[in-house]
Amino acid sequence: MFKISITAVAVLLSTGASAVDLHDFGFPVERQAERFAPVIRENICKIFNAEVTAINSYITSNNLPDSLISTNLCSYIRSRHGQIEESGITFRYGIYSSGGGYQGDIIEKVDYTRDAELIILSQEGVTQYLFYVNGDVVLRDQQKTDRVGYVLPGYGASYNPYGDQLLSGVFNRVKSEISVRDAQYNGPEDGPRLSACAAGELEFCVPGGPDNSRYWSLEDGFYPKTSNTNTTLDTSETSSFGFNIGAELKGDRVGPSGGVSVNFSLSNSRTVGRERKVLGVNTVKYPSDIGVEVNYNLSPQAIYDLYAFGYTGVPSSLAISDERLGSYAWRELDITSNASWREYINSQNCTPNTERSMSFSHKLYIERGSYDLDGSGSSARWDYSTDSQYSRTWRDISLSAKTECQIDSDGNYFRTFKPGLLF
Repeated sequence: MFKISITAVAVLLSTGASAVDLHDFGFPVERQAERFAPVIRENICKIFNAEVTAINSYITSNNLPDSLISTNLCSYIRSRHGQIEESGITFRYGIYSSGGGYQGDIIEKVDYTRDAELIILSQEGVTQYLFYVNGDVVLRDQQKTDRVGYVLPGYGASYNPYGDQLLSGVFNRVKSEISVRDAQYNGPEDGPRLSACAAGELEFCVPGGPDNSRYWSLEDGFYPKTSNTNTTLDTSETSSFGFNIGAELKGDRVGPSGGVSVNFSLSNSRTVGRERKVLGVNTVKYPSDIGVEVNYNLSPQAIYDLYAFGYTGVPSSLAISDERLGSYAWRELDITSNASWREYINSQNCTPNTERSMSFSHKLYIERGSYDLDGSGSSARWDYSTDSQYSRTWRDISLSAKTECQIDSDGNYFRTFKPGLLF
């Protein structure tokens, strides 16, 4: 569960150019740290923009000789569909033992819930993109049949029921991908670049094109890190967000910051989450900093060490499956993650009054099945040939937005979200 800690500090210095100055507004404004659940993460920008609105109102009502601060410096975007709840995704696969052949089928229904949020923070020379995905994959129904279709008792995973090291009713080879893509299309000249990105040439996926790679970086977000089995899975407990608004108002200023300095800060803390007994995690960072993929794989060595369960004498159950495998491996997989990108804005990648389209996405490949284990001890491995049977599917969710490049009267570059142009 994410918790957002927000600290707002606004300090404005007077110019002394008017009988009424900004000191009369009551600065400095201080806000104690507040904690918010993920469902109200949008309050990050609401709090910042409430301060901006108050400052702009004071500037306007007192005819101070300064332009207004843009409310697009902090923008919150959520999927127009809200939380997506997809129930009854069906997985069906056969059970085959090396000695007895076909033993029956497993038919399962899985629910997949996900939600996506994007926060764009714009300041002088830097734009940050914070992409959050909240979700889980949960086994809701499972039916096992024998060779003639008779429904068998028991609910849960099983291991070695026929004496040939077969593991059934589990997640395996699940892949979670969080990434960003350039989606700008101005005409046929952009076709080859977008096609190259789609074909896997990832340098062409960088927003702004390959030449912008030097100014584009993937910051440290939250996603499960590479680890061995028999450990715990890290989860993100708290994200801290703060901002500072300060100004030396010296006459008329033109630009999105209204002549004031705006600085944002973001940090994530990490804590130990739920126990994960046999599920290994491998994390791969994509080239050109466009994203990261997390692979969840069952460890054959950890499985080999288990006692058999899920047969007539010891029928499977939720409690036994959780005890032997851990819930992540067979019935409830948390795919919550986030990533943050930082783009440095300058004359090389920012032409004033031009737009750019970007797409932030999360793609999940889900696999469930029955897997044949060969070998023993440290030499144990999965045999994905005839005796292993599995069912696969994939789902995705994305947020796309347009941004606009701007320059102020002092020559400072900004890239801000352009409202009303989600696509």
